[in-house]
Order: sequence, then structure tokens, then C-alpha cells
Amino acid sequence: LHPPCTDEQVEVLWAFTDFNEDGTVNATELHDSLLSGPVQAHLHQMQAEFRENERALAERTMRHQVDRDLLSQKVDERVEKDDAFATLPLSFIAFVSFIALVLFHLHIQDRYSVANSVQEWVKGYGAELEGPFFESYVANVDGMWDWLSTSGLASVFGDCRNRTTS
Repeated sequence: LHPPCTDEQVEVLWAFTDFNEDGTVNATELHDSLLSGPVQAHLHQMQAEFRENERALAERTMRHQVDRDLLSQKVDERVEKDDAFATLPLSFIAFVSFIALVLFHLHIQDRYSVANSVQEWVKGYGAELEGPFFESYVANVDGMWDWLSTSGLASVFGDCRNRTTS
């Protein structure tokens, strides 16, 4: 039904429909109640009230004047809302493309792997030597220079002290 029935209206319809009062309505009871006078009259009354309310609402809304500013404001709001939804897929595609280009063009994963490898190699270099070692020895600027001259440069460039060029 349009409009839907209220709880009170459903109770009235139920009272006129459940003839044998067993708490259920079978097809025969429903058919007979819809064709009987009280249910038909009640349904017609509900529909008439609804139509009258709709007509009154339409009359009230027709009396309101829409000026240019209100119309312009409502159109602007609608266009702004629609534009935001219309550009969302394109914005999403552009954002995903940008992220993909940055990741693949700059080789971020490869650079991270190389940096980690060099860092771990420098930390672990000279395990067979007596030191100084990066993790345990470098605590200040002098220690950094000492480590760099004895172990650090050798970890990066190899041990060149005993090599001669011919």
C-alpha cells in the first residue's frame, strides 16, 4: 500500500480479516475481507486521506516563491556535488599512476636493498680482524675518523695497503 499502514490501521485490518480468530489468515479469509465492506471502506478512507495530504502539501509548496539567488545557490550546490563525484575516478587513477611512476622510475625498492646491503656489509666487515668495529667503537668524531682510516675505507674500497701497482 502507498502510503504504508500505521500499526493501528494494521490492527483494524487484522480484526476485519481474521474471521475465525485463530491468529492466522488464510487465502479465503484475505479474499473475503478485501471484498467486504468494512475493509474496503477503511482502505478507501486511507487512500483519500493520503491524496488529500499530498494535495495540501503540493498547494503549500506551490505558494513559495523561488528567487534568483535561491535558484543560483541550489544549482551551484548541485553542480559542485556532481563535479566532485564525476572527478573522483579520474583523480584516483591519476593518484595511482603517480605512485606507480614514482616507485618504478626511482627504483625505490632497489635503492633500499642496496643501502641495506652496504650498511650490513660495513657493520659486519672485518669480523676476522681485530677492529675497530663500527657498532662497538664509533661513539664520537675521533672514533669515527679512527674507524674510517683503519676499517671503514677498507670496507668500502677494499684493503689497498698491501697492493702495489706495476
